[in-house]
Amino acid sequence: PVPKYASVRGGKVDVAYVAFIRHGERSQDKTVTGLTEDGKRRSGYLAHCVKEGVRSLAFPAGPPTRLLVSHREGADAQHTSYRPHDTVAPMARSLGLEIEEADMGDVYAPLRLLPTLRPGDTMLVVWQHWHLPFMINALGLSP
Repeated sequence: PVPKYASVRGGKVDVAYVAFIRHGERSQDKTVTGLTEDGKRRSGYLAHCVKEGVRSLAFPAGPPTRLLVSHREGADAQHTSYRPHDTVAPMARSLGLEIEEADMGDVYAPLRLLPTLRPGDTMLVVWQHWHLPFMINALGLSP
């Protein structure tokens, strides 16, 4: 059977991929809105892993072609988060990609972007972990 969001053209199935990850590590100090030093090292490692353009288990079509991150602007530092953006910033620089943002509570953001993906694209979605199951359910899948 053809996957729910795949299209068929001339008997060929066109497929794009969507990969989900949690943002990098945060500090125990809730007033720190960025990544910890470990989180920064790991985000650099992610960028290193995709810079060669090879396919992998995480990215079967090759490195991401789209980056979607959550954004949370709070009333104060404790309720603001830049971690998803910081997690993919080195990758975006390495691949020459723009980072697309959506509000943290918008679990339908990846679903709305599916029609804009081309065959062979990979969209990497970086979000707060507690929203990921809801996003996957919005796609009609189970976590």
